[in-house]
Amino acid sequence: MPRFDQKNRPAEATISDCDGESKIVEQLTVREAGRRGGLAVLNSRGRDFFVKIGRLGQASTRQKYPDRAKCWGKLGGRPKKPNLNNFMEEKGK
Repeated sequence: MPRFDQKNRPAEATISDCDGESKIVEQLTVREAGRRGGLAVLNSRGRDFFVKIGRLGQASTRQKYPDRAKCWGKLGGRPKKPNLNNFMEEKGK
């Protein structure tokens, strides 16, 4: 289990070499490891690979939930995040 510092970042870990020398290395967060892995796949396979697996994922989801596709189309994708003007209007009510 990794140790965390006060800012909820992984603490540095000490590892030993074959020579017996110890080095201090920073442990990765899960988020950073995922980002690095995604960038590695992007560099090796390219953007078209992500387009292809996205389409396959959408086709699979539509097969699992065929009656919901119409509802998702009406939503128009991801809901938009409220901007500051919308937030202030809601608070003023």
